[in-house]
Amino acid sequence: EQLRADVQAVEQEVLDRMSRSIAHIDNLQSGECSSVPGGRLLSRYFLVSKTAVEDFRRCLLQFQTDPLLKILLTGPWPPYNFVA
Repeated sequence: EQLRADVQAVEQEVLDRMSRSIAHIDNLQSGECSSVPGGRLLSRYFLVSKTAVEDFRRCLLQFQTDPLLKILLTGPWPPYNFVA
């Protein structure tokens, strides 16, 4: 139980850092966390305007160089994660 709480705290810290790095960019966020062989997968979806895509990517570059994280940044994609 303590391990799960520790993992969730680390996941939340990563998400908080990401949110702070793009706080100046209008965006909507959605996501999910799941267990995968060898670790955890945090999937995060961001809805940003077309004019903010390059700034958004630049802000998240710091996470791609973090040796403790494996980051895959793709897109832009249609907003299918935000359709109700």
